[in-house]
Amino acid sequence: MAYLFTILTTIAVIAFLIPRAEEWGLLDYPGDHRRHTEATPGIGGIAMFAGSVIGIAWYGPNWSLTVPLLVSGGFMLAIGIWDDRHKTTYLFRFIGQLIAATIMIKAGGVVLDDLGHLISDQRLPLNRWSVALTLFGTVGVINALNMSDGMDGLAGGLALVTLLSLTIVAGVTGNIQDANVLVIIACAVVAFLLFNARIFGYQRARAFMGDAGSMWLGLTLSWFLINLSQGEARAMSPVTALWVMAVPLIDAVGSLVRRAIKGRSPFQADLAHYHHYLLALGWSVNQTLIIAIGCALVLATVGILGLYMDIPEHVMFFGFLGAFVIYLVAMELADRRITARRRVQPEK
Repeated sequence: MAYLFTILTTIAVIAFLIPRAEEWGLLDYPGDHRRHTEATPGIGGIAMFAGSVIGIAWYGPNWSLTVPLLVSGGFMLAIGIWDDRHKTTYLFRFIGQLIAATIMIKAGGVVLDDLGHLISDQRLPLNRWSVALTLFGTVGVINALNMSDGMDGLAGGLALVTLLSLTIVAGVTGNIQDANVLVIIACAVVAFLLFNARIFGYQRARAFMGDAGSMWLGLTLSWFLINLSQGEARAMSPVTALWVMAVPLIDAVGSLVRRAIKGRSPFQADLAHYHHYLLALGWSVNQTLIIAIGCALVLATVGILGLYMDIPEHVMFFGFLGAFVIYLVAMELADRRITARRRVQPEK
């Protein structure tokens, strides 16, 4: 019943907010790096959070463990709503993300203590760098998902892959509460995608998740990626966390690297992500979405199989770096092909 109530609540809140989005200052207008052509309500994040809260309350978890998740997530959502309304600076969002991550660390006790067995049979401890790297990693995950929110259905679809992957990991180890909370959040994402993906004959999204949604989801994913990969009774290794969220992480880091190489600000949004390139090469939005989700599923499956087949963590880590190199090469080849097309375009 908790899953059903999550879906119904999310749908109801979206339906309630869509006609009120303009009045509340939550319309996302075209322009800058945005590809959509019509003003679209950016209320999906509010609806997903509301649906998740209702579903979790109905499920009745151990609140001492869940309240910090909802408080830090609620703060991140509020920062995102303010940003969606007022189009704030990157510094404002960054400070808000750091505060939300600090709440996660201090109230929830969710912190990176080690990086697993990356270089030897002994775990690589972080010691005094533990909090700093937790903040860095959390902000990184939040912005990775935020960068993925550039095409209908994409950020929600990628988040869903990670949520379901983490559900498997939690379920296998008997962590029933985390597994149920993850499924509840996944149900909220599915309900949102009914309005965000181009399905049922709709040619454009009827609602966006907004920065509120992408930052809340990013923080939530970071919470579980860290929580399930730390401690003596960890459900997965830290390197597995990279694989189950591989596509957003690889694209985010790759975009920062490519911007820096080309002398652009790494914080300046652009149209040079993999999904933009696929669209420029002639793939439709839904075809690009299928390719992206397919890649995410394959990489997440590799990570989970590596975990349960006891493949050494350093092997999995270098495999992940290999996937990153493949991404960089593919992006460079796509960039050259698109540039060549644009050069001959005026001659047609």
